[in-house]
Amino acid sequence: MTTSWEIMYRDCSSDGRDQRDRHARGREGSRGRAGTGILLLHGFPELWYSWRHQIIGLAACGYRAIAPDLRGYGDTSAPPSVNSYTLFHLVGDVVALLDALELPQV
Repeated sequence: MTTSWEIMYRDCSSDGRDQRDRHARGREGSRGRAGTGILLLHGFPELWYSWRHQIIGLAACGYRAIAPDLRGYGDTSAPPSVNSYTLFHLVGDVVALLDALELPQV
């Protein structure tokens, strides 16, 4: 059993808005199913950083842990209108991120 993992950063765009996620990917030979995605979404008012310990632990077990900054938080750009923060837009951001990471399901 190995517990090797790597942390990666990726920028993507949804509706012309910048978004950065941090994710760690477990490597083959780990206890978990290598490449299986686990999506970690922070609450209000938090950042991806809230999941920092879980990201490392999940990756060490062989999972691909994904923890984005949600719209308007951390390294993301913030739309000026509160109308841009609807559930529809927030879910769209997550779908765009998963598409950019080529993950059909998490």
